[in-house]
Amino acid sequence: MSTALKTYNYFVKEQKEIKNIVKEHQYDHLLWFGSAYYVPVLNEILLKEGEQPIDYAIDNNSKKWGSIVERFEGKNGLCEVGENAITKGVKIVSPSEAKMLEGKKAVFITSKYGKEMKCQAMELGFEQNDIYCFPSTIEECIMKEKEIVSKMENSYRLNLREIQLRELEIL
Repeated sequence: MSTALKTYNYFVKEQKEIKNIVKEHQYDHLLWFGSAYYVPVLNEILLKEGEQPIDYAIDNNSKKWGSIVERFEGKNGLCEVGENAITKGVKIVSPSEAKMLEGKKAVFITSKYGKEMKCQAMELGFEQNDIYCFPSTIEECIMKEKEIVSKMENSYRLNLREIQLRELEIL
């Protein structure tokens, strides 16, 4: 299993929540505000399951605007989504560019600065009911990936719940 997918296993709950939100509200665009480096892995899984992918990643850093995130990037280095990948990457846009997109938009926030980012999104005019904040555990898990992977490498075959519990102990 790739490093990206090892880390991704922790986000099964968030993946299910995203799928439920999208089915319930029928959004035209899904926007990711926060750590975008694992979005290609998330999109790959969503697309394989016939679900709507994340369209754009929002970032406040103007140096990132216009770039494409095509692979998972964690503390252990890079992990390509794969040569047979369905997704081709996610474009990073400015918050104001994201707001100008036509149609109904959902903003998913994953950051330790979630409260501030939600306020910023609301100031830009995104509807409060269309902003979804996930715990910053996604960002924390990515930052502690090396520790998680080293502890998991010495483990015998675990089920998903046992993996999640061990990751929570580390976080």
